Amino acid sequence: MSFPAAARPKGGPSRSYSQFETPGRVTGLAFTLAVFLSAALLFVVEPMFGKMVLPLLGGSPAVWTTCMLFFQGALLLGYLYAHIGPRWLGVGRHRVLHIGLLALCLFLLPIRVAATPGTFGPEHPSAWLIWVLALSLGAPFVLLSSTGPLLQLWFSQTSHPEADSPYFLYAASNAGSLLALLSYPFLIEPTIPLRGQSRLWSLGYLALVILVAVSAAHWRKSAAFGEAPASGSRAAGIETRTLLRWILLAFVPSSLFVALTTYVTTDVAAVPLLWIVPLVLYLLSFTLVFGRRTMVRLGPLVRWQPVGLISLAVISFWGPAGSSPWLLPLHLIVLFVTALICHGELAATRPPAARLTEFYLCIAIGGVLGGVFNALLAPALFNSVLEYPLSLLAACAVRPRYSDQSSRGLSRWDIVLIAVACLVLVMTRLIIGDGPARGAAVAASAFVAVICLRMSRDPKRLTLAIAGVVIAGALTARMRTGILLKERNFFGVREVREDTHRQMHVLVHGTTKHGAQSTNPGRRREPMSFYARRGPVGDVFRALPSADGRRVAVIGLGAGAMAAYSAAGERWVFYEIDPDIARVARDTTYFTYLQDALATIDVILGDGRLSLARAPSHSYDLIVLDAFSSDAIPIHLLTLEALAVYRSKLSDQGVLVFHLSNRYLDLEPVLGSLLQARGISGFIRYNTGRTGELEPDADPSVWAVVAPDDSSLRAFQSDKRWRPLHTRQNLAPWTDDFSNIFSVFRWP
Repeated sequence: MSFPAAARPKGGPSRSYSQFETPGRVTGLAFTLAVFLSAALLFVVEPMFGKMVLPLLGGSPAVWTTCMLFFQGALLLGYLYAHIGPRWLGVGRHRVLHIGLLALCLFLLPIRVAATPGTFGPEHPSAWLIWVLALSLGAPFVLLSSTGPLLQLWFSQTSHPEADSPYFLYAASNAGSLLALLSYPFLIEPTIPLRGQSRLWSLGYLALVILVAVSAAHWRKSAAFGEAPASGSRAAGIETRTLLRWILLAFVPSSLFVALTTYVTTDVAAVPLLWIVPLVLYLLSFTLVFGRRTMVRLGPLVRWQPVGLISLAVISFWGPAGSSPWLLPLHLIVLFVTALICHGELAATRPPAARLTEFYLCIAIGGVLGGVFNALLAPALFNSVLEYPLSLLAACAVRPRYSDQSSRGLSRWDIVLIAVACLVLVMTRLIIGDGPARGAAVAASAFVAVICLRMSRDPKRLTLAIAGVVIAGALTARMRTGILLKERNFFGVREVREDTHRQMHVLVHGTTKHGAQSTNPGRRREPMSFYARRGPVGDVFRALPSADGRRVAVIGLGAGAMAAYSAAGERWVFYEIDPDIARVARDTTYFTYLQDALATIDVILGDGRLSLARAPSHSYDLIVLDAFSSDAIPIHLLTLEALAVYRSKLSDQGVLVFHLSNRYLDLEPVLGSLLQARGISGFIRYNTGRTGELEPDADPSVWAVVAPDDSSLRAFQSDKRWRPLHTRQNLAPWTDDFSNIFSVFRWP
């Protein structure tokens, strides 16, 4: 999603900025600032709007993947507009049109989520999100995408001494992009509310319109490029195969960085920080290989790249069992090296400046295809994050061959070695399963890695070796025992596993358990996992005994284990955003909590907070927030505005219950700051198992109880296992407009 530069024309005098006259310096400064600001605005609005729309979709990591698809598509439209517009209208007339369109978009500001009828359709969240993105910021984003290439074109037709080589503006473009992306999570997001961010962005956009107008004033009509060319034919020497190779070289790193983002947020740590880091590395690779001076030697990278690709392919073979937050640097290094190699190949074959917009178009097309594959095709075709190992395989296929590398073709012994290596992996996985037999897994992985390294000097042989590992992983995943159901949708990958040793069915979302139930008929009504009767939830229902006509709301369904606490005469309403989770919980093949419940049970599909807001005031005696145990937390359920919604739906003696278990976020101070700001009491219990209080079928968990009326919490005041909620000094309460996830982030 960057603006790569073409090669500097050879020949002709080289000028330095010390030779510029004052008018030339003003021209250069105006164009540089305009390019810098346009890129900064472009890449600030991406995480900013992603954060705006994320709450409406339950915090799913797929939100960012779908947003990236839209941004790449809008970038393609912007490049197409920059390529066609000057040729159809002439640079002079198109310059006026572009400034006019930029100015018209001021009436669409400030940026906000466009109002649409109701919420999204749970069956088609991607289509709804793309529609909202198009309505909310489609026009300004497309125009911003086109501004960088257009300004370079205009600059080439000024009287500036460097007009014959305008590609130093590329450095300003990438500097703006990287500075914006790096400053957002560490400077902008923690200090400026969303509304303030939107207003500042609008002011920046106004400044850009002024800078573009000032830059356009320095344009002069050139006979070489003043009007549209007579023919639309391609520049001489650019063959169709070259265009296709450009698209492929752009596709691979685009697909890899989006697939990596999905992989790490699904299986490692689903936090917004990881949305930005891969994109920063992706953009930085453009900066390093397309600069005026060679900043990276690609030869050593090509030689060492197979080590990383082989390592990640073998790790991916083991699935979630091979995932770890400590492996994240390896994932990022391989992405960065692969992007440098692919973009380096693009830089080595870039066309003359006259055909630069065609080059941009090919890069944009490759980026869009990468987004389409990951955001639309992969969730429909695969029941796991298979696109990541496939992207690693594609990275092997496009590796360049250097003169000192082997050119020997495939032999029968190569195929035999690859087959043996894959067979060793498969047999080891089937024998040890997902258990703790680390030694056997490491030995098998090392054996396969050595075989693959033997093939690494030839791109075709390495591709075949990695393909064998990927295919073996896909086949082994299908052969695993105990997997009753595995499927995927917009909200992620879910499995229902049968644990024959412990006699239970387990619902897993990504790497997070979302409930379990005993398969023993005599114990199937017993809540398990986080909901065990000797745990915090059991305390809550013992302290708040059932009453005829009691109404309970639960945000987050999971396997439906909370329904085991229901009693006759009660009415329970579960709010669930994922329609497939609701289907699985109702399917008695897997779980029977809902069928066995003594109360009347209703399941309402949609975002929990938005759906709860439509319920009558003071209609619930108990509201349970069970949506934070997953790693990708829906932040909008833990804000002052959300707390106000919950209180408005509670009866006079009503109680709120929060499930705060999370591997990566310490949510106690967040809830504590909300209660402190509103003068509400709350108690918390950490059921960690360190004191031996865990039942055999229970899991460690953290739960909190909150009530506007202190009298509702008397039972917890006298229980030593429960204590008042703590907060942190200088931790501001989260609101719909402001949240700082880094302030409570922790490594496991």
